[in-house]
Amino acid sequence: MEIQWPLIIFTLFVALAGGIFCLQGVLAFQGKGQKIQMPALIAAFISVVIGGIASFIHLEHWDRIFNGFGHLTSGITQELIGIVIVGIAMVVYFVMLRKNDGIVPKWTAVLAIVTSALLVFLMGHSYLMPSRPVWDTLLLVLYYLANAFLFGSLTIWMLASALKSDDSISLGAKMSLIASIVMAIIVAAYAIYIVNVDFSEVGYYFDPTSPTAGLTDPGALATTLFTGSLATYFWLGVIVIGIVVPLLLAVLKKKEESSNSGITTFAGVGLVCALVGGICWRVILYVLGASVFIFF
Repeated sequence: MEIQWPLIIFTLFVALAGGIFCLQGVLAFQGKGQKIQMPALIAAFISVVIGGIASFIHLEHWDRIFNGFGHLTSGITQELIGIVIVGIAMVVYFVMLRKNDGIVPKWTAVLAIVTSALLVFLMGHSYLMPSRPVWDTLLLVLYYLANAFLFGSLTIWMLASALKSDDSISLGAKMSLIASIVMAIIVAAYAIYIVNVDFSEVGYYFDPTSPTAGLTDPGALATTLFTGSLATYFWLGVIVIGIVVPLLLAVLKKKEESSNSGITTFAGVGLVCALVGGICWRVILYVLGASVFIFF
């Protein structure tokens, strides 16, 4: 399947926005992270805007998309609903921050947690298509949620370190450590699922956008995830860079509890690596995203 870069950017930045907004809500609920609340909200807002723009760039005929918005079962409609809800929640959060000098009521924190998690869930759910065997699994939704958890925790850790928010640095690093482990488990489960997907209904895949290309056997292609052409993306990009590096940086932070030296760099490097890993996994999903539509 052709790699859709606008949608890769869309899902990446929506996961980033959802993760930041959710975890700053967690901090606010605990009465922590007052210094980073506004910067985190701005970062989350910018991320969701970038994601939204990327989604529209993917559309060849923007005017026709309004026909799709009339169907609540449409994936893009569900994503739009999620973005609008989060946008409203961000406005409410901003007003409360300004009104209370960086402190929000607990109900506002809960609103941030629930709406951001809902947005990421709706985004993942919109890609569950029976016609695409590799995507048609709850593991895809769980992957996006874990993505948001990892991106958000690393961003919170980075902002807390940069702004000397002492009550949030350790928590941000701890959440990053947990998120890395959760990500490793879900990616491992998803990878095992992929190599065991039944492609019998797909057969050999002919890409109508590349009429001169040879037929592709999705079943054979899936096995390249571990040892073939996709192995570099998987082992180096997803596992080593995207998961192991953030995990090790979080572990190093735990060993330097008494000092914040280099901690901002740790978090920043971890976030960049996590984003690279997220891109690599999305590329893999598109390469393996063969559809059965052409056989009907």
